[in-house]
Amino acid sequence: VNAFPVMGQDVYCGCTQASFGDTLSFYIKYFDDFIQIKNVPPVVYIPNLLVDNFESTTFAYFGGDSIVFGCTDSLAINYNAEATNDDSSCEYEVVVSEVTISEIQGTSDVSPYVDQTVATSGVVTAVAPAGYFLQETSAAWSGVYVYDSENVPELGSMVSLQADVVEYYDMTELKNVSNFTTLDISTVITPLTDLSAPISESLEGCLITLSGVCSIASNDYGEATFANVSLDAQTFIVNDLIYNHEFVESESYQITGVVEYSFNEFKLCPRDASDVSMLVSVDEITAANTKVFVNASVLNIVSEIDGVQNFEVFAISGQRVLYGQFDGQLSLPVSMLNDAIYLVKVGNHVQKVIKY
Repeated sequence: VNAFPVMGQDVYCGCTQASFGDTLSFYIKYFDDFIQIKNVPPVVYIPNLLVDNFESTTFAYFGGDSIVFGCTDSLAINYNAEATNDDSSCEYEVVVSEVTISEIQGTSDVSPYVDQTVATSGVVTAVAPAGYFLQETSAAWSGVYVYDSENVPELGSMVSLQADVVEYYDMTELKNVSNFTTLDISTVITPLTDLSAPISESLEGCLITLSGVCSIASNDYGEATFANVSLDAQTFIVNDLIYNHEFVESESYQITGVVEYSFNEFKLCPRDASDVSMLVSVDEITAANTKVFVNASVLNIVSEIDGVQNFEVFAISGQRVLYGQFDGQLSLPVSMLNDAIYLVKVGNHVQKVIKY
C-alpha cells in the first residue's frame, strides 16, 4: 500500500494467501519523513497477528491478544470488563412498569403511557376478531382494547400480559403482546348502567348497558343509529365489530356491549344475541297513549294521558330545536325547521317524524 502518512490516516494491508502460523512482515515507506515532520511515531494495530522484521524504528504495538472485542458498556447485562473494542453487542434489561388499566387510560384522550411497554391484567369482557377487551373493575376509565391475533382468551377469564401502549386513530390500545397468562382468579365485571352523560372517552373499552334506546336508522356498514331517550335523545352508533344484529327501526331496545372508537365516533359493540333485547315498541306506546305526526309544516301531538306534559324536538344530530309543554293536544307550526328527520320526545318516549 503506497500512501503518505498524515495525521489520523488509516492504512490497511493484508495478504491473500497465508497459513496458520505464517509471519506477516511489512515496510512503511516514508517512516523517517513522518517522524521528522510530526515528531510522533505512528501506531500500528494488528489484531491476532505477529509483527516481525520492521525495516525502521520499532513501533508501538497494540495487536494480538491486547485487542478484545465485546460490550464495553458497564450498564449492559453482557458487559465485558476485558473488552477494549465495542462490537455493538450490548444487551440491556427492559424494565416493564406494572400498571392498572385505569392508569393506562388516565383521564384524558391520550394515555400517559403511550409508546411505553407495560404489564397489566384484567377480565376479558369481549372477544373480537383481532383482539379482545380487558377491564379491571366496573367503573369508568377501566377498560381497554388489546390488539392480539395470537391469543384467544375465554370470555370472563382473568389474564395478565405485557404490551405496548399505542394510540390507534385516537383509541388507546395495547399491542405487541408478550408474557400472556391466564390467571386462576374469578372476577365478574358488571356492565355500567348509571350513565349520566353520552358515550365518551371515559367509557372507551368499558362494558356498558343502555336501556330504552330507540333505533332510528341503519347504514350499509353494519351500523345502526340509536337515540338515547334518557339523555335528551342523544344519538349513538351500534356496530357489528363482534356481533351483527338486525335492528327494527323505531323499536326500543336494551343493549349491552363494549365501547370502541373508530372514524371519530364512539360506538357500542354487542357481543352476541343475549346482549340485545327488544322492549315495548315506540309505535305500540304511541298508539295507545300518544300520537305524533307532522302535517303541512305543523307538528301535532295528541295524548290520551291526562295533565300537562313536557315535549322536546331534537335534530338527528342530537341538538334540541324546540321544547315546551302541552295538555292533551298540541299543534305547533314548524315551518322554520329544515326538511329533515326529527326526534320528538314526550315524557320518557321518543318517536321519529319526518318534515318535508
